[in-house]
Amino acid sequence: MKKLLVFVFLSLFCLKLESAELALRHGKIYTMDAARSWAESVAIDHGKIVYVGPDAGIKSFIASDTQTIELQGRLVLPGFIDSHVHPVEAGVGLGQCNLYDKEKKEDVLAEIKKYAESHKTAKWVLGSGWQLPVFPNANPQKEWLDEVVPDRPALIWSADGHSVWANSKALQAAGITKSTPDPKNGRIEKNAAGEPSGTLREDAGDLVSKMAPKPTLEENVAGLKQALAEMNRLGITGFMEANAHEDILKTYAESEKRGTLTARVAICMHADPEGTIPKVLEQVQKFKQWREQYHGEFYKADAIKFFADGVIEANTA
Repeated sequence: MKKLLVFVFLSLFCLKLESAELALRHGKIYTMDAARSWAESVAIDHGKIVYVGPDAGIKSFIASDTQTIELQGRLVLPGFIDSHVHPVEAGVGLGQCNLYDKEKKEDVLAEIKKYAESHKTAKWVLGSGWQLPVFPNANPQKEWLDEVVPDRPALIWSADGHSVWANSKALQAAGITKSTPDPKNGRIEKNAAGEPSGTLREDAGDLVSKMAPKPTLEENVAGLKQALAEMNRLGITGFMEANAHEDILKTYAESEKRGTLTARVAICMHADPEGTIPKVLEQVQKFKQWREQYHGEFYKADAIKFFADGVIEANTA
């Protein structure tokens, strides 16, 4: 019996814990565990946390090839999860005319003009980010956009994504005139003369946007990569893609294939709740197919996005 005990003791003594790839120590680590809310060190190996606890316990996880970061009392939090975001579109938008930080009408127009002049070969001037309060009644006029982009169509999405601003050439490309009726679930804003003002709400924006060039798969993948870099920088490690057609699903699949998908993603597939029963059932079958087709280690398409109405800011809700 004594020999057996000695053998077991020696076997346990000889066991060596595997070293970790990354060790963070001497910090304030918030664990989100009610029973053990705080720790001093954490060890990570092959993308998984293998130790959380006091500094003394992490020593056995540190080897000569372990990257060790001395936190010096700094705070470590679990990764953030964003519950509603559109990183593919946002990332592509970063390469277009970006107006998110412009707070005055003259600054908005100056930035659009600058972008148009530096992208003379672009068939359309595309952009996003104009803030609704910058313009009276959140209703920018086509004439203002005509002044800075007179030679080709221009289409700029609002910061909230529920309104678009089009110049005269973009409206002409879409065939929108004084007599064009509002589409279902959309509104074409009019000026005092009853002409389209240049601002279109909700589904009315699709009348113009469907005429504009669509981003390629390569552009979408590059845009997502850029958006992910910014999200990761801010501590976001997971999110919900809030509205995906198949081109967006293909973007996530290709990004994971290339190893550039650096967050975990739950994807909402775009649904049209209106129409006949056969049309709705056809969508259900498509969603079932996509759910099986588009999933991987870091992403999965297993949720549905319905639009019930619009937003308060543009009076479309």
